[in-house]
Amino acid sequence: MTNHLIDKIICDKYQVPLYMIKDENTISFRLVFNILNPNYDLENMMGLNLISLIGTLNPDVVESLVVDDFDSTTTNINSTMVLAHFGQELGISQKYIYSNITMHKENNQVVFNSIQRCKPESIVMPKKIDPVLNSNSILIIKLNSSHEAIIQYDFDLKLENDIPVFMEKMPGLLMKKIFIRLKLFLEGLT
Repeated sequence: MTNHLIDKIICDKYQVPLYMIKDENTISFRLVFNILNPNYDLENMMGLNLISLIGTLNPDVVESLVVDDFDSTTTNINSTMVLAHFGQELGISQKYIYSNITMHKENNQVVFNSIQRCKPESIVMPKKIDPVLNSNSILIIKLNSSHEAIIQYDFDLKLENDIPVFMEKMPGLLMKKIFIRLKLFLEGLT
């Protein structure tokens, strides 16, 4: 018998609901929230510089973030994100994510598709760091006006095969922390 998808809000702090979508074999997450700043044109965030900003705002979660060089015409980049070492006391190794990120803009919306890839041999990692098992995401930013945006972030982030049940929400909560900081930063710009 196949279980149907279950959407469950696991945290709603800062008006950023985090949903966990779970079936027999997978767990994925969704964040949906608004950003409102009457003093800042949010269209300025609708580019690849948003990826670097996320890393800069979260040094306790993202140990390092390296992205390909890009300019205003670039729509595809690769990124290497080294996560802080979570779960060390449980024997979980430090993790990194090597991803290809494609950006598509149309009218008042931008979509970032991020797909995990195998890291090229030219990128050297420390010996005791492993890639996450699975990481894919879609970030959709829709401008309602130049001062209001709706953000939807759908993602999966599988750190280990046999992660303890009490840690299954951790990837979602980590990403929520990252996006709360982004929201507060953008709403505070003048």
